[in-house]
Amino acid sequence: MTEDIHTLVRKTPAGRTQECVFDLLRKACDLEVENLLAKERNIGGIKVSMKVSPDLRFRVSRDLMIRVFRNLIKNAYESFLIAEATYADRGNIDISAEQVSDGIEIRIKDNGMGMPADELKIAQQFRPRSTSKKLTGTGFGLAIAYAKIIDHKGTMTLKSKENVGTVATVFLPVKGDK
Repeated sequence: MTEDIHTLVRKTPAGRTQECVFDLLRKACDLEVENLLAKERNIGGIKVSMKVSPDLRFRVSRDLMIRVFRNLIKNAYESFLIAEATYADRGNIDISAEQVSDGIEIRIKDNGMGMPADELKIAQQFRPRSTSKKLTGTGFGLAIAYAKIIDHKGTMTLKSKENVGTVATVFLPVKGDK
């Protein structure tokens, strides 16, 4: 939790590097899967699909952006957690990215437990918190993701419906990104 607090309050470094969106999303996904498997979590029934062009690039703080995507992917996996260390035997996480007019839009969508409207309203404030359904984590994941996206002059939105799933959408500008 101390590391999460430090990441949340620490200013994002000004230095940015040109990065491939696909590579960052793949790295974030791989790291989270390794983490879950190291904890002996059975996630074999959860399928991840990526629809991301290897040509999409943006200027970001690499390690922080991997952390952002990893937090969002972790939340997607946790949407299938039905009991302590027990995951649903099936589910889908769809990761996509596309070029839009002046930036790149990344979506991480799951068909997990979703959130009721009152909980979604609280989650959309992007403050550290825990939920009644969530069995793991520190409650800082969305707050960190949101803060670091804002530091990159981007936006993040959440849509969710209970028993249907959740979509986290990140927009990062690329205008003038050479």
